Amino acid sequence: IMCKSTAYNSIVSHEDLLWSSAGEYFDEGWDHFRRGQLKAAKARMEAALDFYQQLEESARINVANCLTSIGCVLEQQGRLQEALEYHDRARETYQLLDPTSQNLAASYNNIAIVLQIQGKCNEALELFGRARIIQESLDPDSLDAAATYSNIGMVLMEQSKHVDAHVMFCKARRIQERLAPNGLDLAVTLTNMGELLHHQHQQQHQQSSSSSSSSVLDRCLKLYKRAQEIREQLAPDSLPLAIVFRDVANIWRDQDKLLQARELLYKALAIQQRIAPDSLDVAK
Repeated sequence: IMCKSTAYNSIVSHEDLLWSSAGEYFDEGWDHFRRGQLKAAKARMEAALDFYQQLEESARINVANCLTSIGCVLEQQGRLQEALEYHDRARETYQLLDPTSQNLAASYNNIAIVLQIQGKCNEALELFGRARIIQESLDPDSLDAAATYSNIGMVLMEQSKHVDAHVMFCKARRIQERLAPNGLDLAVTLTNMGELLHHQHQQQHQQSSSSSSSSVLDRCLKLYKRAQEIREQLAPDSLPLAIVFRDVANIWRDQDKLLQARELLYKALAIQQRIAPDSLDVAK
């Protein structure tokens, strides 16, 4: 009896150690990811995945979460096909566990974002639509639903459906301003809205008067600067902040403020070269 008890306690202790180690590696991975340290993030998340897989059925959702996280890292590294494979493996698990869950909706979003980057806008819209159906059935005024509205707006903007894109961005912004007025999701939506305005400005530049053109650029700048303030407070040394710097610099370039634009571009470049020197954003 004593031997059986000792063996049982050993098994329980080993399982507890697996859970603890997996959780620590997963949290460390996300911390590295938020800092833009992609290689370190991927290594930690892969270690967490290995531990969770040893726990088998009891950790299925944790395995899916790790697959999702690794997919996000691969996307940031530009390894899009690999990212799709990881996101799709996660989706299969979420779908089996609960086909009406926010986890599945988030998985649809992740896959759609990669498809959008690949230029497959119609496929992306279809998956964003699936995510939207789930989220609106759960809570149409949630931050999760708002993020999907913003994502849909981005695809519509790429398809030059500017009015529809603006509607989606405004819908997302209303929710985010109410529920998380200083959150990163709002910063994303504000950046998207600024990009839409700037894109419209560039398309209509030949027909617009100088005063109208200046007014549009000022509105763009206001949106970008608000996004910049949020990101500087929450993530002061991150790739998304560098992208906002680049967007602001592009506005200043159009306003012929070339010295200010150049200074800010160097600031963006310094962040990008330190965090992700091989990224496409450095080339831009």
